[in-house]
Amino acid sequence: MPIVTLISDLGTKDFYLAAVKGTILSAAPDTQLVDISHKIPAFDLLQASFNLRNAWHHFPPGTIHLIGIEDSGTIHARNLAILYKEHIFIGTDNGIFSMIFDEEPTMIVEIQIG
Repeated sequence: MPIVTLISDLGTKDFYLAAVKGTILSAAPDTQLVDISHKIPAFDLLQASFNLRNAWHHFPPGTIHLIGIEDSGTIHARNLAILYKEHIFIGTDNGIFSMIFDEEPTMIVEIQIG
């Protein structure tokens, strides 16, 4: 059963987070979803990186970490999948990865979303 963590600035007041989770579970019903936080202040990459940096390594190798934190300049930014210490991180190339990792990732791949 794959484990997918979620961290976002979506909040929990509306349907957006449920829609994300429903989409993941529709595509991969056996996925175990784990919320790291959805109460990150909007666009706060520093707060998000602090939370993810201190949480990701507690999960088993192979865990996929989805990062849904944007900043005002990332509307047209690239999306990346990064392999780092046997974990996969997926998110926007908005600078957050450099705040999470201490070393160079094993692999970085640009992905098309949508």
